[in-house]
Amino acid sequence: FQKAGIRLKTILPQEMSLIHLAQAQGQGQGTGEYFFIDLGHQHTRVTAVWRDRVQATREIPLGGRNIDLAIAQETGTDAFLANTYKTTQFQNVQESPVVADICERVAVEIFKVINFYRFTYRSSNLEGVYLVGGGAALEPMRRAIAATLEAAPVETALYHPGTLLPGTEELAAEGVFAAGAMMGGGRK
Repeated sequence: FQKAGIRLKTILPQEMSLIHLAQAQGQGQGTGEYFFIDLGHQHTRVTAVWRDRVQATREIPLGGRNIDLAIAQETGTDAFLANTYKTTQFQNVQESPVVADICERVAVEIFKVINFYRFTYRSSNLEGVYLVGGGAALEPMRRAIAATLEAAPVETALYHPGTLLPGTEELAAEGVFAAGAMMGGGRK
């Protein structure tokens, strides 16, 4: 970076952003143990953060692209147009059975990861599960995850990304990692 003439102050990987967000949420109370579920386009990444470290991370090979492909197959369009249908809720496509099926599959895989984590770390005191990434803006995805976690003995709160960044509403899902990076930039 220096040879290119770029003054690099900090490189902050995604995991460090999540650590900064977890520390900001848990200041002064509790153990600071959180799950962050990054509902991405290619895959879903589940990351467990405890205080100042990443305890576990798991990548699930399902994401928004799977929803796009299912919509494309159902509507007879290409994946790019299906993504537009999905994000604009064209003809109520988010409520279709194929979308619900993929959302439920993602939710079950997330539950498996959380359940395995709680089994592995029996003294775990999970304080919250946060949804982040572009997929967190999809209402059917949030509903499926909430329903799966409520039906299971997880006993923790599921939070919308807007709780991490108050005042950002639906834009919070995509700005969480940048906010976490900014939180850490001023400390050191």
